[in-house]
Amino acid sequence: MIVKQRNRKAYVTLLSVIILGAISILVLITTIAIDTESIFAADVMDQGKQARFFADSCAERAIDLLKQNNLYGGTESYLFTSGSCTVSAVSGTGNTNRTFTTTGVYENATRKVSVTVTTVNPTTAIGSWQEVQ
Repeated sequence: MIVKQRNRKAYVTLLSVIILGAISILVLITTIAIDTESIFAADVMDQGKQARFFADSCAERAIDLLKQNNLYGGTESYLFTSGSCTVSAVSGTGNTNRTFTTTGVYENATRKVSVTVTTVNPTTAIGSWQEVQ
């Protein structure tokens, strides 16, 4: 009878160790999967931020060129070490209400910014500067 009780205790202990081991492995796998997904999401977010930076840089460049020459028409592209940006055609004429869109590209991300310059010179006034689809 004592041998059967010892075998039963050993069986219960072995089964408990197996169940706890399986649960530990599931927790570990889940943690690794979540961490991997978080890293991927952070990378995608960083790519979007960099693409927006390029779009904003192109917008600033277009405004500078517009201030230098009221006839500036846009339609330019710029290459950077790790990305690019383009300026659409600048609509409007003269010193007021000039509108254009810039597009920044970095790796797999693309961001567009629409800018309206209400007054170009002598003091530049921005009517709107927003990300668009």
